[in-house]
Amino acid sequence: MGVSDVSPAHLLDLTTRERTIELLLASRVPRTLALVLAGVSLGVAGLLMQMLTRNRFVEPSTAGTVESASLGMLVGLLFLPDSSPLVRMLVSAAFALLGTAIFLQILRRIPLRSMLVVPLVGIMLGGVVSAVTAAFALTFLAYAAADRFTVAGMGEDFTTNLGLNYSRLMVLGLVIVSLVTASVVSTVGIIPFLGLVVPNLVALTVGDNMRRSLPFVALLGAGLVLLCDIVGRSLNPPYEIPIGTIFGVLGSAVFLVLILRRRDVA
Repeated sequence: MGVSDVSPAHLLDLTTRERTIELLLASRVPRTLALVLAGVSLGVAGLLMQMLTRNRFVEPSTAGTVESASLGMLVGLLFLPDSSPLVRMLVSAAFALLGTAIFLQILRRIPLRSMLVVPLVGIMLGGVVSAVTAAFALTFLAYAAADRFTVAGMGEDFTTNLGLNYSRLMVLGLVIVSLVTASVVSTVGIIPFLGLVVPNLVALTVGDNMRRSLPFVALLGAGLVLLCDIVGRSLNPPYEIPIGTIFGVLGSAVFLVLILRRRDVA
């Protein structure tokens, strides 16, 4: 889908084949792969953050991680204008790691942490802060350590009693989340609430075991991002509505439903 028509007929037609192949290789295929990677990695990052904070309403855009990554991108552009995209992504990742660490430190100092206070703290922190080669590797790394992160989601005492280093697991999880967020922000842009909505929807049917739910989170994340991209291209052609805008509307609505459902269950 896009402004220019692309169909199997264009590939078979000798007069349009060369231009169609060029359009596919230069635009459509890279864009689709980037969106799939963004959906997969943000869904996984959201699930990982929820395990680490033991809160179903936390993800990179409700923990200050996205805003911190955006600040890092701005700093990289201002102070390292001639640097490569990889260097700017690493700077963004460093800021994302710092912002997420600050968020966790704030949580430790809140005596009564209700299910709804935690994301509100993250959103407020994000407001203050904000004035895809690596994506696959990070996703596989999260999957390889999925059992450990599932254990970490049960608390520090339980994790330590099983002989695992809780602090190292926390650091590893934060590094994965920060690098994923930075890579997505630098390639696709900000997609709010995806890391919150996808893991919660999967948990309703699959449960909290990270190794079992991770493939479904990745698949649903990729599918929703592609769906939002198609909607954004279709509503007002040839203009496009950003994916973040489309999913922001959808994600905020699902977020409210999840909050109300949790309140009814409680």
